[in-house]
Amino acid sequence: MHPRLVALMLVLCIAGHVSSAFGDVQTYTDDFATDKAMSDSYSHSDFLEDLPDPWPEEGFLRYEPPTGDRALALYSGTGDEQFAWLLYDFPIVGVGAVFDAGAVEFDLVATRDGGWVQWAWSFDQQGEWTEAPAEGVTGHYRYDFAGPFPFEVLHVEVRGCNASVDSFELTLHHWTPVEPGTWSRIKSLYRRPA
Repeated sequence: MHPRLVALMLVLCIAGHVSSAFGDVQTYTDDFATDKAMSDSYSHSDFLEDLPDPWPEEGFLRYEPPTGDRALALYSGTGDEQFAWLLYDFPIVGVGAVFDAGAVEFDLVATRDGGWVQWAWSFDQQGEWTEAPAEGVTGHYRYDFAGPFPFEVLHVEVRGCNASVDSFELTLHHWTPVEPGTWSRIKSLYRRPA
């Protein structure tokens, strides 16, 4: 193998991308065919089976249609906290893995009355949250992210009102630590002959 190609592969490995290219990822999916959003999120707005009367002050969640090919509907309330929300910690199962990057994907399948959905994530929950743009146009969306440091848990918030989402997928890329001798190997492989 050509030394420059080896050097490039090592650099990519350091950046955490080679492990991802070879499938070293953890993926979570939810097509909302089951109620796992209710159980997998650690906190969320109320899930309701029917549209309420009278309308609540707080936002709420509902699977629509109630059977068949469902989506998750986020409804607004009439009060100050008028959007619906879910909070997740990923990975859902398993501990000890360390990640460095990932992606959130979903389909916005319907909006009503100026509806929108927004995703946010945090690598330590104590610091800043990164917010994706609020989306109000139906379509497929993907947000890639890289942690400022390797992380064990990704905190994700989904919030919105008068919108329905489907085909939620979150992918986490495993972090590959760099050994101390890696930089010297890269330098030796990249040296120009005298």
